[in-house]
Amino acid sequence: MVTIVANSALNGALVDITPPLAGCNAPGTVSVKLRNSGNQNIGAGDATVALYVTGANPQGPITQSNAALILPGDTATLTFAASFPAAGTNIDSAVIQTLAGDINPADDYLVTSHITLPAAVNAPYVEDFEGAVPGWTVSQIAGSGNWYLYDTIYYYDYTPEYHLLARSGSLAAIFDSYNYAQGTVSRLSTNCINIPADANNGCGYVAGFYFTQDAQYNNLDSIVLSASNDGGVTFTRLGVAKRQDSTLTPSLAQQGGSIPQWRLYTYDIGQYAGSTVQFALDAYSEYGNQMAIDSFFVGPKTVGGNVDLVSGQETGATLTPSLTQCTDASGWTYYSDGNSARYLFGVQWDPSNTGANAAAKAQATAKVTVDRKWFAAENIGQLMATYTMQRYWDVNLNGAVMTGPANVRFFYAQREFDSIIAAKDNFIAANGGIDEGFRWFKTVSGEFIPSGTSVNFDSVVNDLELQNVNSGGATINGILYAQFNGITSFSGGTAASGVGPSTPLPVGLLAFNAQRAAKVNKVTWTTSQEINTDKFIVERS
Repeated sequence: MVTIVANSALNGALVDITPPLAGCNAPGTVSVKLRNSGNQNIGAGDATVALYVTGANPQGPITQSNAALILPGDTATLTFAASFPAAGTNIDSAVIQTLAGDINPADDYLVTSHITLPAAVNAPYVEDFEGAVPGWTVSQIAGSGNWYLYDTIYYYDYTPEYHLLARSGSLAAIFDSYNYAQGTVSRLSTNCINIPADANNGCGYVAGFYFTQDAQYNNLDSIVLSASNDGGVTFTRLGVAKRQDSTLTPSLAQQGGSIPQWRLYTYDIGQYAGSTVQFALDAYSEYGNQMAIDSFFVGPKTVGGNVDLVSGQETGATLTPSLTQCTDASGWTYYSDGNSARYLFGVQWDPSNTGANAAAKAQATAKVTVDRKWFAAENIGQLMATYTMQRYWDVNLNGAVMTGPANVRFFYAQREFDSIIAAKDNFIAANGGIDEGFRWFKTVSGEFIPSGTSVNFDSVVNDLELQNVNSGGATINGILYAQFNGITSFSGGTAASGVGPSTPLPVGLLAFNAQRAAKVNKVTWTTSQEINTDKFIVERS
């Protein structure tokens, strides 16, 4: 019998290298894992690892030794800090391990994959995801399933199956929560974007994108936007985009106002003025339906370019966000929620440029409320009804006094206006009555809150009619607005439609006929209704 006895072996093996993040003009690190693949201890300081960096800023060797004893089968991590090249250049990293007595030099050498640090671009900046997307990267954070580009977003559980095309161009960035397991997280990182030093001027700078997802499921699918100004080492959360609405039943989610659409989300980034920033869009799957973004942008916040409305039909609860204001170059002060610019209201406090209303502007607070649906006050017996729009506004001067007339812009969605017209028309079709059309109004004083005490079936209580000078339906960034000029006091208001009684007189006359018969005139008539009527008197002239 022959007995083979293995000699003791010393073998340090480099098993993994983590290259630097593709960050923006910031130092990166390279991490190396050194494993004891032999059957002898590797003493503290016995193994030396050398890092070499090639590219625009060659470095090395940068050496480091294991600080502690490494037992057979154990692994030690060595981290190298290095000032890697500027954005837009290529780099490679290589590491070599030296260990006296090592029996296997073949596992003493590792090289990173080739890295191109993204080139910085200047804001304003827009990415529509058409074809190549220079500088953008995708990385897996958890699970299996990443962002990808495609032309159609599929919502499989609608009947019939609903398809939404890219908002601009032919492609959008999609994350498939429908097919990715719950807990899957993927990061879509932008290139490096230089934010101008004056980004806090005017209405400030925002980062934003158009987002879509359905309201079919009570889940927490979401996309979180974060920003880093330290080369991608740390990210600060700016906000979240999600379409989930737990108040909607599956049947309600399929109604016309709730099917998936593109909605704009914007986030203030004035804190990064003068910095180079990298943004990350982290998509979280909770096994809902597909999510997608399109038209990512970084630029100044302007009503004409990057604001949108949230519709009341997309939420089951009354929405009254806290509004902030900014004044654009033409003298209009716009009020919107600071996170997403979706609740818009505008006041031109001094249209004649005489210095009027400075105190009122400084102290005013504006509010826009969006209810689930329009408010209705109906009386079928009297054939009368009043409907007020689900979106309504209020301005409180908080004790200040108007010193001149102001102009107002009230932004609204077409379907919100159409809903009160349809409600009026449906009432008439079902019950009768006279179509009284619609009118814009504000209260004489105080906030307008639709209720049984502020809206009667025959009128809005304590209101003044407003004339909309934008009767032609002009839009700003595709958003409709009503404009009321010459406002001398502030309160609250919206639009209302109405139905009046179909028989305002006691006698309803359907037909009247007169004809000559021999030597007399024969007069006949037909009535539809005679209320408190005694007789008819026929006179001639």
